[in-house]
Amino acid sequence: PIAGVLTKYARVGSAITCVCVSGTGRFIYCGCKDGSLRRIRTQGGVKSRPSSSSSSPAALDSKEDMQIDVHGGHTAAITGVNLSWEESQVIHSSRDGTLIIRDAYTMQLLQTIKTGKPSVL
Repeated sequence: PIAGVLTKYARVGSAITCVCVSGTGRFIYCGCKDGSLRRIRTQGGVKSRPSSSSSSPAALDSKEDMQIDVHGGHTAAITGVNLSWEESQVIHSSRDGTLIIRDAYTMQLLQTIKTGKPSVL
């Protein structure tokens, strides 16, 4: 459900394969089929909706409230994205057999790990 909302309102561009939302809802990390990782910064965050108002469990305020950063590094679809427990690092895996670790604040590449096999988080 949230992937559909993001594709529609955030104009992510590539098909979303996985999503991770920060604890505050301010950052949404989308792994995409084209191998890119997109970080969406929201002004108001992702908000839960009452179950009676929509079949979608989450909503964004509006597309004007979002800023999208695109980060490369994979040559195949991203299969998983997650945050470290303290939310200081983002790790994403891909069908290309790599895991990438980034600083969650700057999105600077910290490490690339080659597993040799398609990876799943």
